Amino acid sequence: MASDITLYRLKPGHSLPSCSLGCLYLEGYLAIALAQQRRREEERSSQTPSLTQSYRTVDCTWETCSPSGRLPCLDWKGKLVCRPEGCTRDDYDGMEEAEYIIHRMHQMGILPAMHLDDALDDEHRAVCEGFVCLLKQIVVPAIQSSLWLEKRCYHAFTQDMFGKGLSFPLNRILPRVQQFHMKRSSSHRSKHHHEDEEYSTADSNVYTAASRALERIGKYVASMKPLEQREMQFAFYPSPSSCDALLFSCLSMIRCFPVHSALRQASKPLDRYVDALARNVVGTSITMGAIADRTWANIRPILPPSSHAQHSHEEQETPAFMGTKGTYWLIGVGTLFAAYILLGGQYFEIQELMEDEDDH
Repeated sequence: MASDITLYRLKPGHSLPSCSLGCLYLEGYLAIALAQQRRREEERSSQTPSLTQSYRTVDCTWETCSPSGRLPCLDWKGKLVCRPEGCTRDDYDGMEEAEYIIHRMHQMGILPAMHLDDALDDEHRAVCEGFVCLLKQIVVPAIQSSLWLEKRCYHAFTQDMFGKGLSFPLNRILPRVQQFHMKRSSSHRSKHHHEDEEYSTADSNVYTAASRALERIGKYVASMKPLEQREMQFAFYPSPSSCDALLFSCLSMIRCFPVHSALRQASKPLDRYVDALARNVVGTSITMGAIADRTWANIRPILPPSSHAQHSHEEQETPAFMGTKGTYWLIGVGTLFAAYILLGGQYFEIQELMEDEDDH
């Protein structure tokens, strides 16, 4: 029986189902919710449970390949589940899109009316909401900062990873445009958090704050029932939560992509948890490949030899240069697109235009 749910997600990479945080979050939530639904059916009936709807996935090389023009995107029985056109876009990692789709899935009856967090008691729900806030506001920006704002990681990994499957020059233009949006988003966040230096995303303190957040979450999960004694691997055992889906997306990225070494170190106590969650609930495996096993210091910077010494530390481009560099990049992008159109033959011959004038 064909699935009624089709999930459009950004292309996979390095053993992950997708290289987008928002796509991983939505897929994790969907898989956890459906697994919980199947479990309830088994508890209600001693017979073989009815076939619970599953979902199929479609991998997209870029967000413009999805029916909505954004990722993630959901198709349910021919109906697109996505934010309406014209909505203000404040993020470029798919997290807001995933949140909206989750909300709509419950409203439309695609998933049970009860949100995952509704099964938690008051104490666990309060802790869950606190952890979700830490992950979204502290850990997610740190992951994005590692991949998009750090020059060494961007040139050595991110540009090729996200440009894979795109034709030239789009495989260079689109990742660079995405990087520009990430810089603007980071600058916007830093203006809102400038009073709290510990949680500022404008400098390297973002990694320290994210590491502390991951350590706190790891200690809490470890204080719960041991993993080997659990039937299901959830942070707030025995009930699943949205925190599990968000942890799945964040920890998977940290495990498989060359993010800042401080994030890798802080998340190690959670490795067993996310491995069990991915394998037993989401139905995937998380394998740390060679690219992720490289320490941050070993990512070779694409810089002239003379400037290597002054760029020896992890660095980000400051917002002060964004205006000028953004203008240069827009000019460059326009030039490359014009060349792409001309070289592709998508233009009017001058001779044809002159002939048209003569006819008149």
